[in-house]
Amino acid sequence: SEDEPIADEWSVPGAFSDDFDDENASRRRWEAIGEDSAVSYGDSKMHIGVSTNIKAVAGQENWKNYTVEATLNIGESTRDCGVMFRVTNAASGADAYNGYYVGIKEGRVVVGFADGKWNPIKEIPADVKKNTDCVLKVVVIGNQFAICVDGKLVDIVTPSVQYENGQIGLR
Repeated sequence: SEDEPIADEWSVPGAFSDDFDDENASRRRWEAIGEDSAVSYGDSKMHIGVSTNIKAVAGQENWKNYTVEATLNIGESTRDCGVMFRVTNAASGADAYNGYYVGIKEGRVVVGFADGKWNPIKEIPADVKKNTDCVLKVVVIGNQFAICVDGKLVDIVTPSVQYENGQIGLR
């Protein structure tokens, strides 16, 4: 049922995590790309400024099956923010990477992929509110990924374009 949390065997405690408590350690774990001055750390959070040319990636390009979970807040913005996964070839520019993206926006989840340009897959209605923390979880297994918002499954996506491995990211 959509109200039940999704369990996944790929969540490995200690595999990779960052609580952003230690700014120097976080700077070593994450690579800011684009307007890197728009990324800051404080209050146990990563803050990404208002820019279309900023992303932060971490991990290895050979990662395959994993779970990405982040607590996000869109503030007053009408734009989306979210997680990137199976990312390779990340460069400066909003869509300058190969990989998937799942983001939150007021009232919905945005799903798509980049191959040097943005390619929307779908938008899904979801209980996302301005100025409210939202836990976005994406479970990436094989050729599918499951999307959960605040512990509730909102969709399972089987994209037509297949990226098999890559880093995680935020934008």
